[in-house]
Amino acid sequence: MYTYHIEFTRNGATETVHYRARNLISAFERCLRRFPHATLIKGRVQVSYIENGKIYCRITTYDPPSTVRIPAEPAPNEEQLAFGFLERLLSHNATKPSGGASGASRRAG
Repeated sequence: MYTYHIEFTRNGATETVHYRARNLISAFERCLRRFPHATLIKGRVQVSYIENGKIYCRITTYDPPSTVRIPAEPAPNEEQLAFGFLERLLSHNATKPSGGASGASRRAG
């Protein structure tokens, strides 16, 4: 887990909050749940590591994900649920004779 720094605007002021999360998307999600009317600006993660006895710090900045909401479409009409071609196919198969024992007896004779 990393600590993510989420920068956003709320009521005209820029704020930054810190979240411990498994990934950046989870941190953005937690921020939007806590501040539903906020506008996300960016996310940062800081990773420190030691290499050859020196301490290095890497900061990676990410753009926020899209928060556009797509409205749900209305439920389909009853006519849209009817499959005319399927009904014709099923009725055509029901009128065909089966190729079971009757077909085998015709070949034998």
